[in-house]
Amino acid sequence: MKKITYLTLILITAVLSACKKDKKPDTGDKATNFDLLRDSIYMYAQESYLWNKDLPSMASFEPRSFKSTSELRGLQKEVDALSQYAINDATNLPYEYYSDSPGESKYSFIDEGGVSDELEGNAGNYGFEPIVSNDGDLYIAYVYEGSKASAAGLKRGYKILEVNGSSVYDMNGNQLTQAFYYDESIKVKVEKPDHSTYITTVTASPYTINPVLADTVITRGSHVIGYLAFNSFTSPENAGPILDVVFNKFEAQHVTDLVVDLRYNGGGYVATAYNLSNLIVPSAQNNKLMFTYNYNSNLQNDKYPLLKKKEIEIFESPIEKGDFKLENNRYGFFKKGNLNVNKVCFLVTGNTASASEMLINNLNPHMD
Repeated sequence: MKKITYLTLILITAVLSACKKDKKPDTGDKATNFDLLRDSIYMYAQESYLWNKDLPSMASFEPRSFKSTSELRGLQKEVDALSQYAINDATNLPYEYYSDSPGESKYSFIDEGGVSDELEGNAGNYGFEPIVSNDGDLYIAYVYEGSKASAAGLKRGYKILEVNGSSVYDMNGNQLTQAFYYDESIKVKVEKPDHSTYITTVTASPYTINPVLADTVITRGSHVIGYLAFNSFTSPENAGPILDVVFNKFEAQHVTDLVVDLRYNGGGYVATAYNLSNLIVPSAQNNKLMFTYNYNSNLQNDKYPLLKKKEIEIFESPIEKGDFKLENNRYGFFKKGNLNVNKVCFLVTGNTASASEMLINNLNPHMD
């Protein structure tokens, strides 16, 4: 399971970390490390991307043509471009079409290590996420326990009026992105539901992510409904024990129906989606097929020279012949615990993606 849990993420991280150690200035025709890095991203995609046959030739694509205000953003532009070639016949749109920002990839991204750390449960940010409402106002979508934002009293649903002394309505997207995601501290003026306001400063600091934002049990007639707000598919080591506690509570209170809130969950570890699927699925589905990994013909036919060179760095163990064949990548349900719910309802938005979609698709054929 480890080899296929976070292939794409570690691939990009490994290539990025290996090539950024000795950056050299662009001196004309001689290839710089940044040039080689852009070449590598294209070559890894040609070797391991599922829709690699839809990609143009390297000469046509010109990976070294992708530039931006920073090397990281230039690389992301390249990844975005690579993600748009494969078209879904059912929608006539790219498989990675992102409705909020057409032309950008929905799933593929460049990571210097920050997202990898967060998926392990180790964050170093403010601990809250802003979201724009349909009417253009800015709100707090969620706050992580143990973060500086939580300590400052910020809560889900608070309206953000000012950032660093400026009205949010006078700031552009780049300014807000810089303040929320790149600066070391942020001063916000917020409005509570009772319309009172206060100003607080939050500093980016380390904390451990609890991916369960909320859980509760509600009784409505004969229905005992368990509610779980699950915000990120962090590693099994981080999420597993937390989910076990929640589902033990649901089992003890004889929950009959389940609501899983994935509105802000952009995905993460497949292994955690597998674990959560086994906690939810009825025991009658035990041993039935949950999902099958599908790899491109290169990988299925053991043609992966680039991956082979970095197999220990990427996978922590050698790749064995046949590891990517379909028959070796079928996973069945293995019921965990004794909770047997009659119905599960998922709450989703356009931000619900990746492992969240996998969880829904795992269970959809087997439950109401």
